[in-house]
Amino acid sequence: MRRLLIGILLVPGLTAQAADDESLIERGRYLARTADCAACHTAEGGAPFAGGVPIASPFGTIYGTNITPDPDYGIGEYSADDFYHALTEGETPSGRQLYPAMPYTSYHLMRREDADAIYAFLMSREPIARAAPETDLSFPYNQRWGVAFWNLIYADALEPDASSSQSSAWQRGQYLVEAMGHCGNAIRPQLDGRHGSRPPPGGR
Repeated sequence: MRRLLIGILLVPGLTAQAADDESLIERGRYLARTADCAACHTAEGGAPFAGGVPIASPFGTIYGTNITPDPDYGIGEYSADDFYHALTEGETPSGRQLYPAMPYTSYHLMRREDADAIYAFLMSREPIARAAPETDLSFPYNQRWGVAFWNLIYADALEPDASSSQSSAWQRGQYLVEAMGHCGNAIRPQLDGRHGSRPPPGGR
């Protein structure tokens, strides 16, 4: 009887927690679409977020990685902190440097709570035990340690303009464009020339 009473008392709290978790996952689903994660991580005809998307570059072929929660081939061993660091700094938990085709220079502006929501969504997906093809770049672009020097020269450390002279809608739009949508990775050189000498990106 005592156990039954304890169980009854716990049910409302567990139900509320489940609702909170589902809300976070749904928010992450929306944000993953906003960040266009599927474009690089879901191959045509392949499982969602299992990687394998080929990305052509002047230096070779880059492949989107598996970001399902599989512990061997995906991000199943990542903590939320690991995921946020990889997303915003371009470095995996093992210290492996990501190529800047992964738009971490834009995701650097992503709010932690938004990254956590995307993480919750991805970790709710079906794990796919499949390795994505290895990125195949010519020398010296296949030397990942060199990306650290690229970051020193080209990686942005900008923050969204939170000037009170702009409306909240304007600031929200800027955040979606600059951070989540990483639109500046493709069009900023044409807009203001700040990165006109930036070399074409590598991969992951």
